[in-house]
Amino acid sequence: MCIIASVPAGTTVTKKQISNMWDRNPDGAGVAYIDDKNRVRVVKSMEKKDFMSKLGNVLKKHNKRDILIHFRIRTHGKVCIDNVHPFRVSKDTVMAHNGMLPDFFEPSPKSDWSDTKFFVENFAKNMDITALDDLSFTNMLGEMIDADNYQNKLVFLTADKRLKQDSYIINPQHGEYVDGVWFSNSSHCKVNFGTRIKTGTTTFMPSSRDTHDAMVRYHFDDNDYDVSAEELPESDSMEMYYEDYAEYHAFGLTTSKAIKNDAGVVFTTAGPRCTECGNYAEALMRECLETCTKAYSWASKVWDKSNGDFEVELPFAISTHVFSKTQIVDNKKSTKEGKQEQLPF
Repeated sequence: MCIIASVPAGTTVTKKQISNMWDRNPDGAGVAYIDDKNRVRVVKSMEKKDFMSKLGNVLKKHNKRDILIHFRIRTHGKVCIDNVHPFRVSKDTVMAHNGMLPDFFEPSPKSDWSDTKFFVENFAKNMDITALDDLSFTNMLGEMIDADNYQNKLVFLTADKRLKQDSYIINPQHGEYVDGVWFSNSSHCKVNFGTRIKTGTTTFMPSSRDTHDAMVRYHFDDNDYDVSAEELPESDSMEMYYEDYAEYHAFGLTTSKAIKNDAGVVFTTAGPRCTECGNYAEALMRECLETCTKAYSWASKVWDKSNGDFEVELPFAISTHVFSKTQIVDNKKSTKEGKQEQLPF
């Protein structure tokens, strides 16, 4: 997920917010500030207690100028100090990123770099930093980094005397302001991850990364966990379930509201869920096709738009099945008129 906190001079973040951000993004954190000699300094750590102590000192001693904070959760590259933000763009400027950059900024699978590190080395370090004062450039940059199904945000902190401001936020509309501080998403708030995954006799409460890796990419039988889930804000759900968003986007649903209204799926702290029965809901396939109206309607729309020829992975099957018009199974659904109608899958 990651989160950026852009802290203007004279404002601050609370210990609770810092703790929440680390707990939900535990793969290292960094803070950049401008010292009394107008130099940009960066402090990074892989340990929560150590970072909270260092950040506390920075907030106390250097809050007369803007401060940039970033907490990382890995999507590309190794979990290591070299991939922790902010990254230095020039001697006087650093940058932090939140999101999943478009494919052309994705490093080689063999690389240890994150997508942000790749972006910094191949683009940011080569741009004219004074262009940050040009609104047309920052708008263009915001459009360039936004993926079709994913919101991307950048924050630059600079002591370059040629520039008018300390901080520049790219795509600020994707974040939120709380008490003067701009957060790139809502993971500064405490979220109740109420999903208990049972493994033998062990029960554990997953962190956001556990939820992302386990809940999004794999299907667990509903009997394997108890759910007390909360609906996620738009920015968080797009980040945690970007693969699902990509599939919905291909069928014209580009927002959480549209997905909820048309497909009957809501993104929660326990994964994507059917709004009618509450069961786990894969993007293109659902176990509740025969019982939930919106699930059936959504499957029919997908079938019609794809002309019956596409590949999906059933959440309840081991193998991948390829469906065509001649491979319609005899699952049936009763319509309101009492007629029997074949399901497309």
